[in-house]
Amino acid sequence: MIYSSKELAVAANFPNPRIFLNECTRYSLPIEAKPVIRGSNRYSLLDLTLALVMGELKAYGFSTSAAADLIKRLNLEVVGAVLDDFCAFIRLTR
Repeated sequence: MIYSSKELAVAANFPNPRIFLNECTRYSLPIEAKPVIRGSNRYSLLDLTLALVMGELKAYGFSTSAAADLIKRLNLEVVGAVLDDFCAFIRLTR
């Protein structure tokens, strides 16, 4: 699945994709654009999941820097494997 920066910004409760991407760069979040499709950057399901976690942490009152520090502690390989298993399960149940 591929997602746009606007979708990630909405998931993370940011009003503008540029502000969200600026914060990702500022705090060195592991959210990176994938190969360009028709001139626009796209992001993976793992990136969307990290944006959702960021949004939930911000909703609970964490600052962006504190939320970024907590996200950096996640083992992204494990999260990616769980997401892959979940996607495979969804495909099998259809």
